[in-house]
Amino acid sequence: MLRFSRFDHADHDVTVAGDASTIVNVYYARKEYTLRFYYAKEYNPTKDKVSPTGAETVYSVVGGSTYKFGHQYDGYISSREDNKRPFNSSGNVLNDIESLLYNINSTQWGAVEELPTITPAEGVQYTTGVYPSSEDSANDGYTNKGDRFHYLEFTARYGANLTKLWPSEVFDRVPVVGAHTANGAHNHMTEGDDWGKYAYFAGWNGEYNVKYNWDNTNATIKCYYPILNETLLYDSRFIDEFGDPSTINFLAFYDNGANINWSKPTEWIYELYLPLRDGENEDGLTIRTYNEKNTSCIILYMPMTIMTVRVVLHIKPILRCRDLNIP
Repeated sequence: MLRFSRFDHADHDVTVAGDASTIVNVYYARKEYTLRFYYAKEYNPTKDKVSPTGAETVYSVVGGSTYKFGHQYDGYISSREDNKRPFNSSGNVLNDIESLLYNINSTQWGAVEELPTITPAEGVQYTTGVYPSSEDSANDGYTNKGDRFHYLEFTARYGANLTKLWPSEVFDRVPVVGAHTANGAHNHMTEGDDWGKYAYFAGWNGEYNVKYNWDNTNATIKCYYPILNETLLYDSRFIDEFGDPSTINFLAFYDNGANINWSKPTEWIYELYLPLRDGENEDGLTIRTYNEKNTSCIILYMPMTIMTVRVVLHIKPILRCRDLNIP
Protein backbone atom coordinates (compact mmCIF):
# COMPACT_ATOMS: atom_id res chain seq x y z
CA MET A 1 0.00 0.00 0.00
CA LEU A 2 2.95 2.35 0.56
CA ARG A 3 3.50 2.31 -3.19
CA PHE A 4 0.34 4.42 -3.53
CA SER A 5 1.12 6.79 -0.65
CA ARG A 6 3.66 9.51 0.08
CA PHE A 7 5.08 10.83 3.32
CA ASP A 8 3.06 13.81 4.58
CA HIS A 9 4.33 14.66 8.07
CA ALA A 10 5.23 13.22 11.45
CA ASP A 11 4.88 14.28 15.06
CA HIS A 12 7.69 16.57 16.18
CA ASP A 13 8.94 18.08 19.42
CA VAL A 14 8.01 14.82 21.15
CA THR A 15 9.43 14.08 24.57
CA VAL A 16 10.69 10.49 24.62
CA ALA A 17 9.85 8.57 27.78
CA GLY A 18 12.53 6.37 29.31
CA ASP A 19 10.23 3.33 29.44
CA ALA A 20 9.97 3.06 25.62
CA SER A 21 6.24 3.92 25.73
CA THR A 22 6.49 6.98 23.48
CA ILE A 23 4.67 6.77 20.16
CA VAL A 24 5.62 9.03 17.26
CA ASN A 25 2.94 9.12 14.58
CA VAL A 26 3.95 9.25 10.93
CA TYR A 27 1.30 10.33 8.43
CA TYR A 28 1.01 9.44 4.78
CA ALA A 29 -1.23 10.85 2.06
CA ARG A 30 -2.52 9.01 -0.98
CA LYS A 31 -0.53 9.78 -4.12
CA GLU A 32 -2.07 11.72 -6.97
CA TYR A 33 -2.07 10.31 -10.48
CA THR A 34 -2.82 11.97 -13.80
CA LEU A 35 -4.82 9.87 -16.26
CA ARG A 36 -4.24 11.17 -19.79
CA PHE A 37 -6.54 10.10 -22.62
CA TYR A 38 -5.35 10.55 -26.24
CA TYR A 39 -8.30 10.71 -28.61
CA ALA A 40 -7.16 12.13 -32.01
CA LYS A 41 -4.19 12.98 -34.22
CA GLU A 42 -3.81 16.23 -36.16
CA TYR A 43 -1.56 16.35 -39.23
CA ASN A 44 -0.33 19.69 -40.57
CA PRO A 45 1.60 19.32 -43.87
CA THR A 46 3.28 22.70 -43.40
CA LYS A 47 4.98 21.29 -40.27
CA ASP A 48 6.03 17.99 -41.88
CA LYS A 49 9.83 17.96 -42.23
CA VAL A 50 9.93 14.37 -43.50
CA SER A 51 7.40 13.82 -46.28
CA PRO A 52 4.74 16.55 -46.64
CA THR A 53 1.44 15.27 -48.04
CA GLY A 54 -1.44 17.43 -49.24
CA ALA A 55 -2.18 21.02 -48.33
CA GLU A 56 -4.87 20.75 -45.64
CA THR A 57 -4.88 19.84 -41.96
CA VAL A 58 -6.16 16.28 -41.41
CA TYR A 59 -7.67 14.87 -38.21
CA SER A 60 -7.58 11.11 -37.58
CA VAL A 61 -8.83 8.62 -34.98
CA VAL A 62 -7.84 5.01 -34.31
CA GLY A 63 -10.14 2.28 -35.63
CA GLY A 64 -11.63 -0.16 -33.12
CA SER A 65 -9.11 -2.49 -31.54
CA THR A 66 -8.41 -4.56 -28.45
CA TYR A 67 -4.63 -4.07 -28.58
CA LYS A 68 -2.70 -2.74 -25.64
CA PHE A 69 -1.75 0.89 -26.35
CA GLY A 70 1.75 0.73 -27.85
CA HIS A 71 1.42 -2.87 -29.07
CA GLN A 72 0.17 -2.10 -32.57
CA TYR A 73 3.57 -2.26 -34.35
CA ASP A 74 4.13 -0.31 -37.53
CA GLY A 75 7.69 -0.41 -38.73
CA TYR A 76 9.81 -0.18 -35.59
CA ILE A 77 12.83 -2.47 -35.61
CA SER A 78 11.44 -5.84 -34.63
CA SER A 79 14.41 -7.32 -32.81
CA ARG A 80 12.01 -8.61 -30.16
CA GLU A 81 9.11 -10.12 -32.10
CA ASP A 82 7.68 -11.63 -28.92
CA ASN A 83 5.54 -8.61 -28.05
CA LYS A 84 5.96 -6.10 -30.87
CA ARG A 85 6.52 -3.07 -28.70
CA PRO A 86 8.52 -0.14 -30.11
CA PHE A 87 12.28 -0.79 -30.10
CA ASN A 88 15.40 1.08 -31.11
CA SER A 89 18.25 -0.27 -33.24
CA SER A 90 19.79 -1.93 -30.18
CA GLY A 91 16.62 -3.83 -29.40
CA ASN A 92 15.84 -1.76 -26.32
CA VAL A 93 12.20 -1.05 -25.53
CA LEU A 94 11.05 2.51 -26.20
CA ASN A 95 8.43 3.43 -23.63
CA ASP A 96 8.10 7.19 -24.21
CA ILE A 97 4.71 8.48 -25.35
CA GLU A 98 5.85 9.46 -28.84
CA SER A 99 7.15 5.94 -29.52
CA LEU A 100 3.89 4.43 -28.23
CA LEU A 101 1.82 6.71 -30.46
CA TYR A 102 3.94 6.07 -33.54
CA ASN A 103 3.89 2.31 -32.92
CA ILE A 104 0.21 2.33 -33.88
CA ASN A 105 -0.07 0.80 -37.31
CA SER A 106 -0.69 3.54 -39.89
CA THR A 107 -3.63 1.61 -41.37
CA GLN A 108 -5.43 1.87 -38.02
CA TRP A 109 -5.67 5.66 -38.24
CA GLY A 110 -8.75 6.85 -40.13
CA ALA A 111 -9.37 10.43 -41.28
CA VAL A 112 -12.38 12.29 -39.85
CA GLU A 113 -13.83 15.62 -40.91
CA GLU A 114 -13.23 17.40 -37.62
CA LEU A 115 -11.61 17.11 -34.23
CA PRO A 116 -13.97 15.17 -31.91
CA THR A 117 -15.81 17.48 -29.51
CA ILE A 118 -15.55 16.83 -25.77
CA THR A 119 -18.76 17.14 -23.72
CA PRO A 120 -17.99 16.32 -20.06
CA ALA A 121 -20.58 15.22 -17.52
CA GLU A 122 -22.22 18.02 -15.54
CA GLY A 123 -19.78 19.46 -13.03
CA VAL A 124 -16.74 17.74 -14.56
CA GLN A 125 -13.84 19.69 -16.01
CA TYR A 126 -10.98 18.14 -17.94
CA THR A 127 -7.63 19.65 -18.79
CA THR A 128 -6.99 19.45 -22.53
CA GLY A 129 -3.72 19.62 -24.37
CA VAL A 130 -1.58 18.34 -27.20
CA TYR A 131 1.59 16.34 -27.51
CA PRO A 132 4.10 17.71 -28.18
CA SER A 133 3.41 21.02 -26.49
CA SER A 134 4.80 24.18 -28.02
CA GLU A 135 7.26 24.46 -25.12
CA ASP A 136 8.58 20.93 -25.61
CA SER A 137 8.81 20.99 -29.39
CA ALA A 138 11.41 22.41 -31.74
CA ASN A 139 8.74 22.47 -34.47
CA ASP A 140 6.08 24.87 -33.13
CA GLY A 141 4.19 22.18 -31.23
CA TYR A 142 4.40 19.40 -33.85
CA THR A 143 6.60 16.37 -34.33
CA ASN A 144 9.03 16.45 -37.24
CA LYS A 145 6.43 14.38 -39.13
CA GLY A 146 3.90 17.21 -38.84
CA ASP A 147 1.71 15.53 -36.21
CA ARG A 148 0.36 16.50 -32.85
CA PHE A 149 -1.86 14.33 -30.65
CA HIS A 150 -4.85 15.68 -28.73
CA TYR A 151 -5.66 14.52 -25.20
CA LEU A 152 -7.85 15.24 -22.20
CA GLU A 153 -6.74 14.48 -18.66
CA PHE A 154 -7.60 14.72 -15.00
CA THR A 155 -5.67 14.23 -11.77
CA ALA A 156 -7.06 12.33 -8.79
CA ARG A 157 -5.85 10.64 -5.63
CA TYR A 158 -5.39 6.90 -5.41
CA GLY A 159 -8.72 5.37 -4.44
CA ALA A 160 -10.77 8.23 -5.90
CA ASN A 161 -14.29 7.61 -7.20
CA LEU A 162 -14.14 7.88 -11.02
CA THR A 163 -17.82 7.34 -11.73
CA LYS A 164 -18.31 10.85 -13.11
CA LEU A 165 -14.70 11.55 -14.07
CA TRP A 166 -14.10 8.56 -16.33
CA PRO A 167 -14.57 9.82 -19.94
CA SER A 168 -16.98 7.16 -21.14
CA GLU A 169 -19.65 9.16 -22.98
CA VAL A 170 -17.92 12.46 -23.72
CA PHE A 171 -17.67 12.11 -27.52
CA ASP A 172 -20.48 12.24 -30.04
CA ARG A 173 -20.11 10.44 -33.37
CA VAL A 174 -17.77 12.17 -35.81
CA PRO A 175 -18.09 12.14 -39.63
CA VAL A 176 -15.45 10.08 -41.45
CA VAL A 177 -13.69 11.30 -44.57
CA GLY A 178 -14.86 9.44 -47.66
CA ALA A 179 -16.51 6.02 -47.41
CA HIS A 180 -15.16 2.88 -45.79
CA THR A 181 -15.72 -0.42 -47.56
CA ALA A 182 -14.85 -2.64 -44.57
CA ASN A 183 -17.95 -4.26 -43.03
CA GLY A 184 -19.99 -2.83 -45.91
CA ALA A 185 -19.96 0.64 -44.34
CA HIS A 186 -20.33 2.22 -47.80
CA ASN A 187 -23.74 0.51 -48.08
CA HIS A 188 -25.00 2.35 -44.99
CA MET A 189 -24.84 5.97 -46.06
CA THR A 190 -28.49 6.94 -46.48
CA GLU A 191 -30.91 8.63 -44.11
CA GLY A 192 -32.19 6.18 -41.52
CA ASP A 193 -29.31 3.81 -42.22
CA ASP A 194 -26.26 6.06 -42.19
CA TRP A 195 -23.89 4.53 -39.63
CA GLY A 196 -21.26 4.20 -42.37
CA LYS A 197 -20.83 7.98 -42.39
CA TYR A 198 -19.52 8.18 -38.84
CA ALA A 199 -16.91 6.95 -36.40
CA TYR A 200 -18.20 6.06 -32.94
CA PHE A 201 -16.17 6.19 -29.76
CA ALA A 202 -15.84 2.62 -28.44
CA GLY A 203 -13.50 2.69 -25.44
CA TRP A 204 -10.04 3.27 -23.98
CA ASN A 205 -6.95 1.07 -24.04
CA GLY A 206 -4.27 1.62 -21.43
CA GLU A 207 -0.60 1.74 -22.37
CA TYR A 208 1.21 -1.58 -22.58
CA ASN A 209 2.42 -1.74 -18.96
CA VAL A 210 -0.96 -1.04 -17.31
CA LYS A 211 -2.16 -3.83 -15.03
CA TYR A 212 -5.69 -3.86 -16.53
CA ASN A 213 -4.22 -5.17 -19.78
CA TRP A 214 -2.79 -8.22 -18.04
CA ASP A 215 -5.85 -8.98 -15.93
CA ASN A 216 -8.24 -8.99 -18.93
CA THR A 217 -7.97 -10.75 -22.29
CA ASN A 218 -9.72 -7.76 -23.91
CA ALA A 219 -7.63 -4.68 -23.17
CA THR A 220 -10.38 -2.16 -24.02
CA ILE A 221 -12.31 -0.50 -21.20
CA LYS A 222 -15.65 -0.05 -22.94
CA CYS A 223 -17.75 1.51 -20.21
CA TYR A 224 -17.05 3.26 -16.91
CA TYR A 225 -14.13 2.43 -14.66
CA PRO A 226 -15.33 3.17 -11.12
CA ILE A 227 -12.22 3.71 -9.00
CA LEU A 228 -8.60 4.80 -9.37
CA ASN A 229 -6.89 1.67 -8.09
CA GLU A 230 -3.77 -0.31 -8.93
CA THR A 231 -5.47 -1.87 -11.98
CA LEU A 232 -5.16 1.46 -13.84
CA LEU A 233 -1.47 1.84 -12.94
CA TYR A 234 1.64 -0.06 -14.04
CA ASP A 235 1.68 -3.77 -13.28
CA SER A 236 4.36 -4.41 -10.65
CA ARG A 237 6.31 -6.65 -13.06
CA PHE A 238 7.24 -3.61 -15.18
CA ILE A 239 8.23 -1.16 -12.46
CA ASP A 240 11.87 -2.25 -12.14
CA GLU A 241 12.43 -1.68 -15.87
CA PHE A 242 10.21 1.34 -16.53
CA GLY A 243 9.64 3.00 -13.17
CA ASP A 244 6.30 3.81 -11.52
CA PRO A 245 5.01 6.91 -13.35
CA SER A 246 2.44 9.33 -11.98
CA THR A 247 0.98 9.94 -15.48
CA ILE A 248 -0.72 6.98 -17.14
CA ASN A 249 -1.71 7.12 -20.81
CA PHE A 250 -4.81 5.75 -22.52
CA LEU A 251 -5.79 5.71 -26.20
CA ALA A 252 -9.28 6.09 -27.68
CA PHE A 253 -10.65 3.58 -30.16
CA TYR A 254 -13.51 4.30 -32.53
CA ASP A 255 -15.74 1.80 -34.28
CA ASN A 256 -15.80 2.53 -38.03
CA GLY A 257 -12.86 4.80 -37.24
CA ALA A 258 -10.68 3.25 -39.95
CA ASN A 259 -11.23 1.11 -43.04
CA ILE A 260 -10.40 -2.16 -41.29
CA ASN A 261 -12.65 -5.14 -40.63
CA TRP A 262 -12.31 -5.15 -36.81
CA SER A 263 -13.61 -1.57 -36.66
CA LYS A 264 -17.25 -2.58 -37.03
CA PRO A 265 -19.83 -0.65 -34.97
CA THR A 266 -21.25 -2.72 -32.13
CA GLU A 267 -23.86 -1.90 -29.52
CA TRP A 268 -22.45 -2.74 -26.09
CA ILE A 269 -25.26 -3.67 -23.70
CA TYR A 270 -24.65 -4.50 -20.05
CA GLU A 271 -26.82 -6.26 -17.47
CA LEU A 272 -26.41 -5.50 -13.78
CA TYR A 273 -27.13 -8.13 -11.11
CA LEU A 274 -27.91 -6.92 -7.58
CA PRO A 275 -28.69 -8.81 -4.35
CA LEU A 276 -32.37 -9.41 -3.58
CA ARG A 277 -33.31 -7.26 -0.59
CA ASP A 278 -35.14 -8.68 2.44
CA GLY A 279 -38.88 -8.25 2.13
CA GLU A 280 -38.67 -7.30 -1.54
CA ASN A 281 -41.69 -8.16 -3.68
CA GLU A 282 -40.90 -11.37 -5.56
CA ASP A 283 -43.50 -10.98 -8.31
CA GLY A 284 -41.92 -11.92 -11.62
CA LEU A 285 -39.41 -14.27 -9.99
CA THR A 286 -37.05 -15.91 -12.47
CA ILE A 287 -34.45 -18.64 -12.11
CA ARG A 288 -30.89 -18.29 -13.36
CA THR A 289 -28.34 -21.07 -13.19
CA TYR A 290 -24.89 -20.04 -12.03
CA ASN A 291 -22.07 -22.36 -10.96
CA GLU A 292 -24.42 -25.34 -11.39
CA LYS A 293 -26.98 -24.12 -8.89
CA ASN A 294 -30.26 -22.27 -9.26
CA THR A 295 -30.48 -18.67 -8.08
CA SER A 296 -33.70 -16.75 -7.60
CA CYS A 297 -33.71 -13.38 -9.31
CA ILE A 298 -36.20 -10.57 -9.62
CA ILE A 299 -36.24 -8.56 -12.83
CA LEU A 300 -36.66 -4.86 -12.14
CA TYR A 301 -37.15 -2.78 -15.26
CA MET A 302 -35.62 0.67 -15.13
CA PRO A 303 -33.80 2.98 -17.57
CA MET A 304 -30.04 2.58 -17.72
CA THR A 305 -27.69 4.88 -19.58
CA ILE A 306 -25.31 2.60 -21.42
CA MET A 307 -22.51 3.37 -23.82
CA THR A 308 -23.45 2.47 -27.36
CA VAL A 309 -21.70 3.37 -30.58
CA ARG A 310 -25.00 4.44 -32.12
CA VAL A 311 -25.97 6.71 -29.25
CA VAL A 312 -29.17 4.85 -28.43
CA LEU A 313 -30.66 4.50 -24.94
CA HIS A 314 -32.10 1.12 -24.08
CA ILE A 315 -34.39 -0.03 -21.28
CA LYS A 316 -32.54 -2.98 -19.77
CA PRO A 317 -33.52 -5.18 -16.84
CA ILE A 318 -31.66 -4.98 -13.56
CA LEU A 319 -31.75 -8.42 -11.99
CA ARG A 320 -31.81 -8.79 -8.21
CA CYS A 321 -30.46 -12.11 -7.01
CA ARG A 322 -30.22 -13.90 -3.67
CA ASP A 323 -26.76 -15.17 -4.54
CA LEU A 324 -24.18 -12.41 -3.92
CA ASN A 325 -21.70 -14.22 -6.20
CA ILE A 326 -23.69 -13.57 -9.35
CA PRO A 327 -21.33 -11.68 -11.71
